[in-house]
Amino acid sequence: MEAIVREGRVTRGWIGVEPQELTPELAAYFDTELRDGVMITGVLQNGPAARAGIRPGDVIVAVAGQPVRNVAALLAAVAALPPGQPAHFEVVRRQSRQELEVVPAQRKLAATQPTTPDR
Repeated sequence: MEAIVREGRVTRGWIGVEPQELTPELAAYFDTELRDGVMITGVLQNGPAARAGIRPGDVIVAVAGQPVRNVAALLAAVAALPPGQPAHFEVVRRQSRQELEVVPAQRKLAATQPTTPDR
């Protein structure tokens, strides 16, 4: 609501990843024993996540200090990030925890169809 009043629109953060729920099968395939977090199965080339070093197979477990347990939580946390301001992501790659700084971009709005007046 504050963003609408201040800027006339809502801006949402975007990092360019393909997230997937962390299933036991994915955890085994990517050699992790984690049960909570979000598996990254794809990263947009030259997107914010790729520039920060996030790779397919990483498991995001926290965004800006807040735990991430599922895809819905990750999407909400990323959308809440201000575009252009660095945020810390806690990532597990294999058995190693890392903290990466991601600078989210602004999520682009979906194109809408122009409306025509009824005649």
